[in-house]
Order: sequence, then C-alpha cells, then structure tokens
Amino acid sequence: MNRRRGIWKGLPRRKPKVRIRVKRPGAMKRVARKLGIKSTARMNRTQARRLGRALVRKYGKRVALGMAVAPIVWRRRLPDGYKKRMRWVIEGITGVRRK
Repeated sequence: MNRRRGIWKGLPRRKPKVRIRVKRPGAMKRVARKLGIKSTARMNRTQARRLGRALVRKYGKRVALGMAVAPIVWRRRLPDGYKKRMRWVIEGITGVRRK
C-alpha cells in the first residue's frame, strides 16, 4: 500500500482500513459489571439504556458516545445482535429513540 498525504490507498474497490485508538480498554465492561450486567452481548434494551446513562455520568457524553460507536465501526463483521445492543446504548447516551 502506498501512503500519500496521510491517506491509506488500498487495492481498487476496497475500503480503507479503519484505525481507532482505544484509550480505555474494558471501561464499558467495568461500568456494566457495576450495574449488574454480566455481558454486554446479552443485555436487554432497558439495561443497555441504563448503561448508556451510567457511561455519560462517569465519562461525559462525547467520550461515552465514542465508546459505544467504536465497536460498530471498528469491527465491521460483528453479529447483528451486538450492533443492535450498541445502538440501544447510544439511545441511552443521546436520549433519542431509534426504531
């Protein structure tokens, strides 16, 4: 791959690699455990929203939103159920309900 002007150039018709720096590995999991949520992959909608609100209280809205968006963007081939749960966490952070 050629690197020119800070842009990664890949093969034709390929998306550039997504690079996200995780500053606090495991932070969302620790907050979830304090709330009594055993696994973020198996939480229901109310637990996910509660987790989102707790993340906002602890880290602030911008950092919490980054924590919830990172797994969706970073790992492109996640199961749909996990993406849905992270979207529920985003609902808890922003207060906007999505369908």
